[in-house]
Formats: sequence, C-alpha cells, structure tokens
Amino acid sequence: MAHKIGLGMRTVRRALMLEDGSYDSIRIIINTRDAEERDRLTERWQTHKLEELNFVGIVGALLASCLTSTGDWPNVLGNGRTQPWTVKTCWFAGILFALFTVLIVAQQSMSLHRLCAHRDGLQRFRDCMTHPNLDKDGAYRPRRLRVQVWQIGPLFLAASVFCMIGGMGIMLWVGTRVGPYKSSTEPWWDSNAKMATTWTIMLAVAISGFLVSQRGLIEH
Repeated sequence: MAHKIGLGMRTVRRALMLEDGSYDSIRIIINTRDAEERDRLTERWQTHKLEELNFVGIVGALLASCLTSTGDWPNVLGNGRTQPWTVKTCWFAGILFALFTVLIVAQQSMSLHRLCAHRDGLQRFRDCMTHPNLDKDGAYRPRRLRVQVWQIGPLFLAASVFCMIGGMGIMLWVGTRVGPYKSSTEPWWDSNAKMATTWTIMLAVAISGFLVSQRGLIEH
C-alpha cells in the first residue's frame, strides 16, 4: 500500500513539474562531444522551449480571464446560503497563479531571446545549466533546481486550475447543506445534492484520466 501511495505521489510530482524530459534533454546536450552537434541541440532546445513558454502564456491568460468571470456567478446558492469565503479565496488564488504564470513565462522568454542574441549565448546557457560536480560515471549532469525553474510556469498553471476546481467543489457541496431555502426536515437528496455528486464523480473520472495520461508520458 505504501509503495502504491509513493508511486502515485511520484507520478503526480513528475506530472506537475514535467522535469524529466527537460532534464534528459539537457543532459544529452551538455555531454555531446561534437561542438557543432552540441550547438545544434542547444538551439533546438531553446526553440522548443520558447514555443512551450508561448503556449503556456496564452493558456495562462485565457485561464485568468475565465477565473475573472467567476465574479459574475450568483453569490446566493440554491439552498439560500451565501458563498463561503473559501470559494472566492480559491478563485482569487487561481487568478493570482494564472497572472504570475503569464509574468514568469514572459520573463523567461525574454531571457532566452536575449541569450540567443549573444555571441556566446549557447555556451553560456550550457554553463548555466551544468552542475560543477560530475556523475559517478564521469559524465556532466544538469543542475536539477535550474531545470525545475523552467517548469514553474506549467506548475503555476496547474495550481490555477486546481484552485478553480477547489472553489467550484466547495460551492457545490455547501449548496447541499441545510439553509434558508432547505429545512432540516427536507430530504438531503435534492437537485443540489445530485448536482454536487455528479460533479464529484466527473471530477474523479477527469483526474484519473489526467494521471493515466501523465503516467503513460513519463514511463520509459
């Protein structure tokens, strides 16, 4: 059981950080002996990273817009209760994560563009990403922390999604409780309870699909 839980947590961490692909790519780059091939691989990595950052920035902006629209949602729930403070807190936190996603990937994109424009930009990038200590087999290895830095944008994007989902879940389940429009004598299984239960089941299906897809991507 502990092994399965550890494996699940490892899958979630690797799925959110998305670091393995970048780590392996940089490891190959810094250990390539041929100078021309090393420069070519570095340029290709930078090109793909810029495309990734551009995509993450666009999605982050769209998500921030989506979260901002939650302010127009009804403040009074189906049972007559008002939204608890945790709902808007989750949504505001999601907006914050989404905005910082855009800010971070924009800053990283500009840094990469400036580095690419430098005469020794490729070598400077490799020096920045290379750990001063070698592996046991004598090969160069990347600085894991600096590899993870490039994944902060996708990580904040995922955090923004989770905040929005968390706010929705709290709002739906609070709506199933007793309130001004729902007395304690009425059955719990009303339309609000059905909606919250169905939403939770769909959430479990979606999370399972997400984890399965990520598990397939990170397995070697």
